[in-house]
Amino acid sequence: MAQINGDNNNNILSGTTASDVIYGNAGFDIIDAGAGYDTVYAGSDGDIVFGGTEDDYLYGQDGNDFLYGNAGIDVLLGGDGDDWLEGGDGIDFLHGDSDIGGKIGTGNDWLDGGAGDDILQGMRGNDTLLGGTGQDVVIGGDGADNLWGGSGTDEFAYNALDEGIDRIWDFSLEDVISVKATGFGSGLQSGSLPSSQFVVGSGATTTSHRFIYNPNTGALFFDGDGTGNTFAPVQFATLPLGLAMTASDIYVYP
Repeated sequence: MAQINGDNNNNILSGTTASDVIYGNAGFDIIDAGAGYDTVYAGSDGDIVFGGTEDDYLYGQDGNDFLYGNAGIDVLLGGDGDDWLEGGDGIDFLHGDSDIGGKIGTGNDWLDGGAGDDILQGMRGNDTLLGGTGQDVVIGGDGADNLWGGSGTDEFAYNALDEGIDRIWDFSLEDVISVKATGFGSGLQSGSLPSSQFVVGSGATTTSHRFIYNPNTGALFFDGDGTGNTFAPVQFATLPLGLAMTASDIYVYP
């Protein structure tokens, strides 16, 4: 295993055919990890990082970075700044604002999973997420995000009701929306959503209704008590118009 270090200037760094650890450090760097199982720490400025044909870990850290995983099972963490992440081929994990040591950055990020069954998480900021081909999990996180699952059966996941209103541009009835029970509350039980808790229309018509899809506007709401007076409906997504949605299109996690 080789360790390759950039300095505080603008560097062009290339990995070896072995498994490398590459540090870009400060400056605008262009880093090609090369072959092998590589780990790249881009550094504190805007950098361009290319993974190789094996499984790579690419950390953008600070600055507006471009990370490309290429082939293999890759982990791409954008860090702080407005980052562009592309997974390439293989099963990839893309996180717009995560960084090493549990640090959570901010920024309006672009994540493209490419081919393969990928997990994309925008986290903070108003992000754009494209799943690409394959069965992807797309998690916008906080902010008003633009989401595309791409081809394949995709999952659009929500951890909390207060994350913002996302636009899911290509949601179809082969896809699923998953929500976290503890993040939405109101007694949701894990598992497939009961038909009594879903309605198509402009609002709830019983106290049991929790999810409301308006086919005329595409708005998807959560209402904590249906026709009750304690909670107001909260929109958390906008879907295509005129879908023949049912409760089976929503799944609840613990």
